[in-house]
Amino acid sequence: MKPETARRRLRSLLKASGVDAEPIRVSAVWAIFKQFCAQPSEYDAGVLFECGTYDFTGPSLFSLSFVRQFQLPGDDEFFQLSATLYREPDGATEGAKTFLWSSSFPLLDRFFAAVERLEQFRGTARLECWTLKVRLDHT
Repeated sequence: MKPETARRRLRSLLKASGVDAEPIRVSAVWAIFKQFCAQPSEYDAGVLFECGTYDFTGPSLFSLSFVRQFQLPGDDEFFQLSATLYREPDGATEGAKTFLWSSSFPLLDRFFAAVERLEQFRGTARLECWTLKVRLDHT
């Protein structure tokens, strides 16, 4: 599965499951993302979980990012397909900043379990008022 095909597939899975409708639940997006990552691609280059408060989009927003990375043959750069949830930062998100790569684990399921054990994930995944954005970037 090439990166652009992967982007369409992830969006399709999210839409078919109703995850992109209001209210957006982190647990539902995470479940679809894990299902999506289980689909093989000869271009896989890892999976990343990242969270924190950033001002990349203008105002500071707290984000939970689920990222699948791809690398095409002969390309030194990577494609990063992300499903990122944004919300206004508040006391519940203060200090919640971390990242974790799947390459640190022998199996993808262990990576997913490790993410689910992170306090930064557990403590913020129960919050409400999220917006969801799916992006495909070339680094």
